[in-house]
Amino acid sequence: MSYPRISLIHPTGNPNSREAAIALGEADLLHEVITTIAYDLKGSGSRYLNLLPQKIKNRVADELGRRIWIAPTGVPMQTHPWQEAMRVALARMGLSRHLNLGDQRLINWVYASLDRHVAKHHL
Repeated sequence: MSYPRISLIHPTGNPNSREAAIALGEADLLHEVITTIAYDLKGSGSRYLNLLPQKIKNRVADELGRRIWIAPTGVPMQTHPWQEAMRVALARMGLSRHLNLGDQRLINWVYASLDRHVAKHHL
């Protein structure tokens, strides 16, 4: 019997979604993972961290460390990082308050942006 394969979509890639991806991958049910930021310690982005001043590098590395997500073997991962990167930058610099955006409004913007992309390109 053939089972449908699942696209796992999660904007932030929290631990529960990462564990779900592993379980679905082990069951050979996972088609792809779609998220905003999925940091790979061995990826090309990690070497650019060394170009930053130490203080900034540490802050960026801490933020990216919370977003480590490696898809199960053979499962493609689609990332759409720009809105989430902008949200994090605005929030960490305190600009979201000055722009009257509010944290929840920015989060909703990231989620809706990813939802629109998935609806347009993956359904």
